[in-house]
Amino acid sequence: MEKNRSLSSPEGKISLAKMMSEIEKNGFEMYISNRCDQEIDQAVDFYFDHLVPFVKMLGDDLEADVSKTMGQMKICRDMTLSENWNKTQPVLERAMNLLA
Repeated sequence: MEKNRSLSSPEGKISLAKMMSEIEKNGFEMYISNRCDQEIDQAVDFYFDHLVPFVKMLGDDLEADVSKTMGQMKICRDMTLSENWNKTQPVLERAMNLLA
């Protein structure tokens, strides 16, 4: 099954930015319980398709941690990820700034 590139590019970037903003505003639990799987998957796919090189620029150890958390976001959507997300979001913000 081929990925639709248009979903992982502009829409994926918007989904990731929206995800980060909404989690910051309303908390992880509210975001995870109120978002559809497709929105979260678009954000995660955008991360893996486009943002990993920018996170690597910030440090290989950071990339390993962020990639682990983002991979878990796609598989399991539970509160055990909340603490990991708190460490991940600042790195994602910095990487998104590098991408811009």
